[in-house]
Amino acid sequence: MSLIEKILPELILLEPGPERQRMLAYAIYGPRTGITAFIMVVSVTGLFVLWDKLVTSIPSTWSLLIILVLFLIGLGMVIWYTRLDIRRRLRTQLAQTGIPICIPCGYNLTGNKSGVCPECGTIIAP
Repeated sequence: MSLIEKILPELILLEPGPERQRMLAYAIYGPRTGITAFIMVVSVTGLFVLWDKLVTSIPSTWSLLIILVLFLIGLGMVIWYTRLDIRRRLRTQLAQTGIPICIPCGYNLTGNKSGVCPECGTIIAP
């Protein structure tokens, strides 16, 4: 299993080839990915600026450490949210091509006859 399949496990359902590359490219470079990441980065940066203005009573070395930790937490949040957005877009594409997958949770619905995802309880359209 490659690193990209560990990050985006939905790719296991696709055979390697041009269709997989096309779907992956659309999911990664989709319409909202850049905008979402930009808004989150600007928001986190704004929070750091506000925090820096509020932290005048803490010694400067601690203040710098707190800002660094907050920056790393904010960066992690941006990466996490962007990954969720990419995975959801990839699941939507898989469902549109006829591969049975639950869009909200990513559960593989192959062989499911009930019409309900056993993982999250979402009602699945036939």
